Amino acid sequence: MSEHTPEPWKTCADDEEDFDSEYYIEVRSKYSGNLCQLGSSTFSRDDARRIVTCVNACAGMYDPAAEIAALRSQLAERDSAIDSLRDTIVKQTQAYDALRAQVEEYEKALREISIWSQDLQDRTVNAGVDMVLLEWRGCIAIASTALATTGKEV
Repeated sequence: MSEHTPEPWKTCADDEEDFDSEYYIEVRSKYSGNLCQLGSSTFSRDDARRIVTCVNACAGMYDPAAEIAALRSQLAERDSAIDSLRDTIVKQTQAYDALRAQVEEYEKALREISIWSQDLQDRTVNAGVDMVLLEWRGCIAIASTALATTGKEV
């Protein structure tokens, strides 16, 4: 811990009874009472509030400037990691969208192939029936010819 007056500090405005005091900051210790008073000739009441807020916020820090710099560095690293993740998410989303569009194209092609395959199957069956009919007609023609040569009627 650095050597300074222990926190918490407060402004006189924090104490209702001292609100009209000429001093804006009073530094008190729970053991020795009032240690320091800083007045209006040094800075404004708003400056006093800011000083006290900063001192109290840094309570427990050995070297507040170094610790705040380290925290800012960690925040910058975190922000950089978040930006990197965000970029990755955008790229992955674009890749997913492209793959989804490709899947939709394949599904459409499969539906068209299925329709074409059913049509081909129907035409093959019809062609097979036509072939059977032709074969029967051929058989009948041959039989008729054979019978005709023998002199028998069909």
